[in-house]
Amino acid sequence: MKKLVLCFFILIMIFVSACFTEQVPPPGETVEAFFAHIQAEEYFEANQLFLNESTTFLYEVGMEYSGIFQNLSYENILEYVDDDRAYVRLSISTVDFAKVMESVISDAFFWVFREISVDELYELIKDTLIDRIAADDVTMTENEVLMKLELVNGEWRILPEDELLDGLSGGVLSFREYVLGWE
Repeated sequence: MKKLVLCFFILIMIFVSACFTEQVPPPGETVEAFFAHIQAEEYFEANQLFLNESTTFLYEVGMEYSGIFQNLSYENILEYVDDDRAYVRLSISTVDFAKVMESVISDAFFWVFREISVDELYELIKDTLIDRIAADDVTMTENEVLMKLELVNGEWRILPEDELLDGLSGGVLSFREYVLGWE
């Protein structure tokens, strides 16, 4: 009789434990939601998935270079979970920002000699950049990046590292750092 009661008690504990144990979603779900928000130009919502929500890079790039994420696609190559850390190797296809800027800058050299104001020149460069980003024949680049995630309160949060942000934007960070000297 004691064995029967003990078995019954163990079964109840297993059932209760299974029912009330919070299941952590796989990190791939966070990755999917992140890319869905970016592609829908929902930068605030995408930003909410970062560990540090004060990162404004996606919003800045998305608003400054309208359409830069319209052809963005990704493939989840490998996913590894280690306790409260996850690593997702991604192949990201996006607009090659450096190539687009190269063509815009070459055109801008001719515009400098026009009799236009600096503000007009800036607007001309910006409009041309946006048009080239949106062009059907825009040059694309494929980057393989490692997305790092951290488990916080049962939810995966993305670490907004430069490698990931640069891969998403097709090299906007690299362009700013090396050509313009911005940090």
